[in-house]
Amino acid sequence: MHEDTLNIIQKKKLSTGTNALIACGMQQEFASTLMLMQRYTNTTLILRAGAPPMYDRPRSPKTGLNLSKTSTQGFFKGQIPENVFFTRTKKGKDGELHAIGHHKKDTLHLEDESQNTVQLPIRLKEMIRELRLDGDLEISSFMDGEEKDEIRFKYKTGRGDINFKGEFVIKLNQKKEYDTHFSRAWDRPEFDPKFDKKKGIISKPENVKLTDEQWEKLYNIMDNNEFPLYFTNKVGKSTLHEAKVFANKEGLIVTGDWDGLTMGHPPALPLYAKKVYNTFSPDPKEMFELIQASRQYFNEMLEKIEDKKNKNETLNDLESAITKIKFKNLYTDFSLSRAGCVTPYEFMNNSIANYLYRDKYKTGVRDRSQLIGYQEAFKSGLLHARKQLQEGQKLEAVIEAAKLNAKQEFVKQNLIKANLEITQKSLSEGMQSDLLSSIKSNAIEKINQSLERTIREEYQIFILTNDITPLTSQVIPEMPHPDYDKNIENLFQHGYDMRNPYGSNLEGAWLMITEEGMIVHGNTQAQLLDIILSGDFLEKNHIDINFAADMSKGWSKVIEKQIELKQTVPQETLASLQKYYEIRDLQIALQKGIQKEVQAVATGKVIESYKSHQQNIPDDLMENYMTYLENKCLQNKPFDSAIITQIEALLTHYKEMEPTIPEAIITGYLQQIDKEIKENKSNAKELIEKVKDFGQNINSQILSKWIKHREEIDKIEIILTQDQSNKKLGYQYQNIKNAQNIKNNKHEDNVVKHDQVSKTGNTFK
Repeated sequence: MHEDTLNIIQKKKLSTGTNALIACGMQQEFASTLMLMQRYTNTTLILRAGAPPMYDRPRSPKTGLNLSKTSTQGFFKGQIPENVFFTRTKKGKDGELHAIGHHKKDTLHLEDESQNTVQLPIRLKEMIRELRLDGDLEISSFMDGEEKDEIRFKYKTGRGDINFKGEFVIKLNQKKEYDTHFSRAWDRPEFDPKFDKKKGIISKPENVKLTDEQWEKLYNIMDNNEFPLYFTNKVGKSTLHEAKVFANKEGLIVTGDWDGLTMGHPPALPLYAKKVYNTFSPDPKEMFELIQASRQYFNEMLEKIEDKKNKNETLNDLESAITKIKFKNLYTDFSLSRAGCVTPYEFMNNSIANYLYRDKYKTGVRDRSQLIGYQEAFKSGLLHARKQLQEGQKLEAVIEAAKLNAKQEFVKQNLIKANLEITQKSLSEGMQSDLLSSIKSNAIEKINQSLERTIREEYQIFILTNDITPLTSQVIPEMPHPDYDKNIENLFQHGYDMRNPYGSNLEGAWLMITEEGMIVHGNTQAQLLDIILSGDFLEKNHIDINFAADMSKGWSKVIEKQIELKQTVPQETLASLQKYYEIRDLQIALQKGIQKEVQAVATGKVIESYKSHQQNIPDDLMENYMTYLENKCLQNKPFDSAIITQIEALLTHYKEMEPTIPEAIITGYLQQIDKEIKENKSNAKELIEKVKDFGQNINSQILSKWIKHREEIDKIEIILTQDQSNKKLGYQYQNIKNAQNIKNNKHEDNVVKHDQVSKTGNTFK
């Protein structure tokens, strides 16, 4: 890594190595797979890391079948709750948190009962997480020593949906043991900074209103058990409701996938591999051409590998693995349809990463000597256990002795360093020590899991059959690869957010895995930009910037550097950059005191053409522009068509604009379009169609006067309505009852027929 980039990482105090993985919640196995990919493709990967998924038990990553956001509330974090109260929250205009609910597609599935749901099980770790200072919950009651032990929780002040007034309940007599598997080595209790070695428990979180004895009792009850979660609608209520979350057809709880932000493309990548395809397009040609181009890229990879073999050159781990993969096994029709906007290069990299991650034995991956090291440690422990079982030792003691034997053998071989490719000089000794400690713990954990499972299986056969053969055998089964994760697979479900055709919000936490295998975590867009703009990052990584990126935050500098490097930039992104320049120049002009009316007209033109970026227009420019329009209205000066278009742009994007549009502008607008329609002899229906979308923004008194004026002209009754559910104005219109007036009206053909309205009940909202 470039020295300038390393200096920024240290200066900004960004998390690296294990600390980065802990900060974003990534499991060790996935990090290992991604480091392998980036190390051997010589590119950098950037992921979103704002809402860590839950992978410490079997889960199903969120696919395109579910479009709702995973929750950020309490026990439901990283999952999709059935009850809307517990979905992801967002701060409302009242300053309070409100649940955003489900995506409409998921709502329909819940209504027709086609969405599978299961009751959410809670473990000790989740309870401790939520009771800590940065958690969402506090204990409201603990019925200790009673026949029906239970513990109740409520939201802390300022946490959770403001409208939820109930509690969460765990019945401690409904415990169920589970097979512990720590997908992240540091999740083990003994790694917790608050672990009490003397008592063997994690200490009571601050502000928890339980005695030490109560806490210790609760801890021991919940340890290695899980409990179904309930909720009540009010505090203290006895009626319990099952707290359910979305699950797939097999009953696995749905959690978040890992969202890619962007993936660097190597500079020499062929143009066809950089072309963007959209598999959401109704045109099937998009998917067909993506597969054809992906196949071509994969075949070229194989040709290069074959060329290296012919030259007797050593294959790297990824190349070795690719030789064992068949193209047809890299994707399914479903995964292809959910890829979204993606290049063949990205699709292939994601597909290969998913394939390697779900391959139990990681065929072809990793240094052979290192795999032998894992297997030798496993073998040593298993043979030790078989011998002790033959001697009549107790099973539990045999298992513990076998684990200790395997650990000693593993450490003795000293083969850990190769695991995550961390021998690069760019890592400090402290970083390497930090990573090695975690890798060692995780590797031993995996060996221990395989050992315990195998020993128990062989012992069970011996007890049932009284056949000692399994205990005397010298045959050793192959243990799963240490980077195999039994909890989840296919963590890449779609393309990268930088390619989102609807725009991408680039603020928030992120995780970067560099071509050297270094892991970096940050919390802000500014930190990410500092790294992207440093050293030789952009020379090594060609990334497409989304058109909605906030140019004023620094993305303009990224694009300028890409242009300087003669890299391609998407047309929409270039257009956004141009609009940013226009607004920036307007602001400079204002500061220099250019005539306000000239400057205001220029601002209006920008608003008209730059609708998607109105929020970037400075407040002083907007205020000047509003004053200019208001004065024109009050002076009864005629509007030209350009001004009309600009006001319509303001109305259309009203929710994003401050300050409020003055009433004089609305009045002037209505008068002008009314004049246009009268001159064109158009009817009231067309007039209403034109302004219906602006109803919620137009003062009802002004609108009522205008409606009365239209009624006199078109001889119809226009009824101003309001949808009470969302406070949005609407319109209904029908014929005036005096049929003679209608018949004699020379614009009879333009009048809406009564039966058309009464039967359809047309309402514009």
